[in-house]
Amino acid sequence: MAFITIEVVDAQGRVVPDAQEPLVVKVTGGATLLAVGNANVRDNDPYYDSKHHTWQGRAMAVIRSNGKRGKAVITVNGSRLTMNLK
Repeated sequence: MAFITIEVVDAQGRVVPDAQEPLVVKVTGGATLLAVGNANVRDNDPYYDSKHHTWQGRAMAVIRSNGKRGKAVITVNGSRLTMNLK
């Protein structure tokens, strides 16, 4: 299993602590998405769904190998966000 940290950052690379952005996580290739969460105990988004909101600028995706050969491709989309992988 792998735990993928998702962060909303500003132009200087700092986490935006009040960001509550809707996200859609998609995993293809050699892995499967197991869960998406954000540590907010009052959040009602289901963890087994690919859609979730960030909380305090962060979220986390949990993936695992699906037994297929090849790389896993993880895509995170937000309506007002651009993706920058590290």
